[in-house]
Amino acid sequence: MTAGQEQGGGDVTPPEPAPPARPGKRHRTGVGLRIFLVLLVFLVIAAGYGLTGRPIALPVWAVAEVESRLNAVVAPVMPDSSVSIGGLEIVVDDDWVPRVHLEDLRLLKPGGAALLTLPEMRMALDPGALLRGRLQPQSLLLSGARISVRRDAQGHYDFAFGSGGAVPQITSFAQLFDLADKAMAQPAAASLKSVEAEALTLRLTDDRTGRVWELGDGRMTVENRSDALAAELGVTASGANGVAGRATVTLVTQKQSDEARLEARFDGISAPDLAALAPVLAPLGALDAPISGRLATTLRAAGLSALEGELNVGAGALR
Repeated sequence: MTAGQEQGGGDVTPPEPAPPARPGKRHRTGVGLRIFLVLLVFLVIAAGYGLTGRPIALPVWAVAEVESRLNAVVAPVMPDSSVSIGGLEIVVDDDWVPRVHLEDLRLLKPGGAALLTLPEMRMALDPGALLRGRLQPQSLLLSGARISVRRDAQGHYDFAFGSGGAVPQITSFAQLFDLADKAMAQPAAASLKSVEAEALTLRLTDDRTGRVWELGDGRMTVENRSDALAAELGVTASGANGVAGRATVTLVTQKQSDEARLEARFDGISAPDLAALAPVLAPLGALDAPISGRLATTLRAAGLSALEGELNVGAGALR
């Protein structure tokens, strides 16, 4: 027995090596979490401002995060376009629903030219989704949008938004309906119930007749229903004897369908303007009088079908 054994009272067991230290757990700091934290801080601050409606401007980095989110939504529908935001404010109104005000919102072409420019867009957020860390709109309000519709010599339609051509190009109502269905099917639009546009300008160009209509003071509402999209557009149009008329167009299309029901109601519209809209109305071109009434039809991929309606001709004369 050695001296070491006498002192320890037995065999000496070598100590076990200490287990390696676990690497620290990494915390995710994704876009959704950062936006949620910003909005959470805002909601705390807004508790003192909620009833005053005072806007709170978000910093530049937060604006960039929102741009990134919007681009992720736009990419599946318009992959060659991008979104640019000039400024971003958040406000809580007296109903305590958080609303985002976006200023100088632009949809850009690949070369950087503006496809669509909106001076202002207001977005009401879904409070339930916000508490789960998701930024989902309940409703949108657009201001100052411009829409152009052209009908070529063959009767085909071309739609454009803003000052440039649409991307992707929209050449028929069926493509327009498909694009709307695709946009509303995005996860970010799951809570979206309505879209409104005010101060809307609508330009109609008819290559067959060589006429151009500039319709202003427009307001449009789109309802996102479970099985359909319903839109209503009201504009001020040229009337007889220099008196402005009014027209309201309602469009309802079932989702995943390429047809829609269209109804137009109008009051005090010039007879020659109505005559230029469809060949069946061409005889009205012989009148110089205001016309009120309604027209209804079904839009399909092949064009219009089953036109019906009623017309009330006001005092006037033959041309």
